[in-house]
Amino acid sequence: MKWLDRLELRLGRYAIPGLTRIIAVFSVIAWIISKFNPAYLNILVLNRADVLAGAVWQLVSFTIVPQVSDSFLFIPIEHSSAVWMVFYAWMLWSFGDALEEEWGSFRLNAYIGLGMLGTIANTFLFGVPGTFSSINLSILFAVATLAPELPIQPLLFFTVPIKWVALVFAILFAGVPFLFGSILVKLLIVLSFTNYLFFFAPMWVRRWRGRREVQGRRVADGPTARGATAEARTIHQCKTCGRTDGTNPELEFRVSGNDGEDYCQDHLPKTR
Repeated sequence: MKWLDRLELRLGRYAIPGLTRIIAVFSVIAWIISKFNPAYLNILVLNRADVLAGAVWQLVSFTIVPQVSDSFLFIPIEHSSAVWMVFYAWMLWSFGDALEEEWGSFRLNAYIGLGMLGTIANTFLFGVPGTFSSINLSILFAVATLAPELPIQPLLFFTVPIKWVALVFAILFAGVPFLFGSILVKLLIVLSFTNYLFFFAPMWVRRWRGRREVQGRRVADGPTARGATAEARTIHQCKTCGRTDGTNPELEFRVSGNDGEDYCQDHLPKTR
């Protein structure tokens, strides 16, 4: 992306190294504080009315709201949020490191920043409370796009390629709502994954065009066309196997002194 390259030349020195590590650490701290003061997270979640009333810190603080649950597979389990917190922090830390290694600090910062802008837009346009959930998912989707076969243990019991985990989340939280939701829901989803679309939509378009071009060439060079072309190039044809220098240009052909016929290098008879 040329625009991102130009932006990096100008602003690259301001990039924050290890940004996802910082978010993971502060998310753990926020979770610990919330165990003693459950209302604490309410002042971190992005809320339009609060920001307009002066709580401008929420434009940033929503990124450290931990995405945890007190249940497992919708079954309430005591203290399960601690397990989810560990998994959540690990995912942010390790997946963020993977993206930073692939892209560099500036591009990772830009990816998260675009995700934040999408979340802020949803909050101010539609009044939806803002958290880090969609950005968190977009990080998962980015890693799955760049390294689809990366093995992970989503339920700590078995290992699967990350692409399947990302696919399940994409269907549940983006695909189904987008297909069956209202126009408002569709717009919410698009804004929520602004960063992924900016970074990866051009790549998907290029791949689609590449496949179309390949299919077009295959149609143009169908069996009849290929056969006609090969036949037009044919000078030698092996009397034994029928291969020609048109269909098998890698072969060498010789005229046998025995019978004056053409033979390929594999079937050339011995001279009498």
